[in-house]
Amino acid sequence: MVRFTVYIVYEGTGGFVQVWQDGLPVLRAAVPKLVTAPGVRLRTAHWGMYASGALDHGMQYNDEIRICTLSASLSDLVREPPCPPHAKLN
Repeated sequence: MVRFTVYIVYEGTGGFVQVWQDGLPVLRAAVPKLVTAPGVRLRTAHWGMYASGALDHGMQYNDEIRICTLSASLSDLVREPPCPPHAKLN
């Protein structure tokens, strides 16, 4: 099993993203255009398997998916932020 944690900061139509895999930072990027309309929060979320039309089968498990809101911006981008155990997708 692999755990991904994604931290997204919205700043108008752009923002910032940081990703951890099993607690280790693996991606950090400024994103110049996240959405076409300015916003300050996540409006939709989608996860799944994407592949070429040549792939005729596959298996993916999505266990313990949670979307959390932090009370303040992260100042430490090395340590993975905690997500409360009771948090869940709304």
